[in-house]
Amino acid sequence: MKPSPFLPSVLNKLAAGEIETGNRVHDPVRFLHRVTGHTNREVTGLVAASLAFGRVDVMLRTLDSVFNILGPEPAPALQHMDIEEQFQHFQYRFISGPAMMGLLTGIESIVTRGPLVEVVRGTDPSGWASALRQAILDGSRYPAALDASNLLANPQKGSALKRWMLFFRWMVRKDAVDPGTWSHTLDPSDLVIPLDTHMARICRFLGLTQSSASTWSNAMRITDGFRRFCPEDPVRYDFPLTQLGIRGVCHKLTGRRKCISCPLQGVCTTGRMTVTSKD
Repeated sequence: MKPSPFLPSVLNKLAAGEIETGNRVHDPVRFLHRVTGHTNREVTGLVAASLAFGRVDVMLRTLDSVFNILGPEPAPALQHMDIEEQFQHFQYRFISGPAMMGLLTGIESIVTRGPLVEVVRGTDPSGWASALRQAILDGSRYPAALDASNLLANPQKGSALKRWMLFFRWMVRKDAVDPGTWSHTLDPSDLVIPLDTHMARICRFLGLTQSSASTWSNAMRITDGFRRFCPEDPVRYDFPLTQLGIRGVCHKLTGRRKCISCPLQGVCTTGRMTVTSKD
């Protein structure tokens, strides 16, 4: 089913509302707004994005504990603290202490040499991810543990690279939600949607894709759909749509009572059919 002709206006209204409120409480982007300075935000963004998976409440508590250790200036903290002592017993789902130490020592090595943005070149976000991933692995003191952990998704494997694309969204876009640390260096028109299960489901409901797969090709397909509505900033719709999933407004088990209160109900293929059907 094709997208509704009213979809662009609904999405723009939804995005404008989120930008005005800057509702970040249920999202890891909130940690980037707790620090100042480009390098501190780069470090915070890489750590937060790398761990942005699993149940949101548990993930946010884990990030709270990590950033309580790193403090208000995580970049210099990494350069001066004993990372092994602080994180050897770290555990979050399948991420072990050695993997986390591998990530942090790799980030620390790049920060020591210069700005992270100097690692990325061109207009291809998958290329940005490849370059930054390799730079972190090259500088890590625990590259094998880091590589095996999947903390840094490998673009060669064809996944949607959701966490990399989330990091780049934070770095490149600039509004009340995304701090835009790299906004003067990279162009938001080049960004690709950070595709997770929430976004894949919602975009399927909206007629932007027929697939629920978290693959790079599906992420590109959805981004191309958004690009038709906003070519200069196609990823502006990511935060408000994902929040509908995180907050339970758009659920995989659709139902009359839930759908009728959803701001997308009028342009959602599944929601329209559910609301107009008999109880």
